[in-house]
Amino acid sequence: MPSPDKNIRLSVLDQSPVREGGTPQDAIAETNRQRMIHGTPETVKARILALADQYDVEEFVVLSNCYDFDARVRSYELLSEAFGLANRETPE
Repeated sequence: MPSPDKNIRLSVLDQSPVREGGTPQDAIAETNRQRMIHGTPETVKARILALADQYDVEEFVVLSNCYDFDARVRSYELLSEAFGLANRETPE
């Protein structure tokens, strides 16, 4: 029986055709890019709102995958500002 990692790789590759001249790793990278939301705060907000409508949800869990801690905090601040959540006081 193959390891779980091999199963995941195969399923991702099966769903992501390799472009002409591309490698299987290129196909995986392209698939992952399509699942990411990135851009200006306005672009990210619009994409999140579109997904909320598409899936009929009211909340999202956001993970900012920045290595630098300050950059990661800033990305959350920008998202908070885009949704008008900046400077809100938290309940005690």
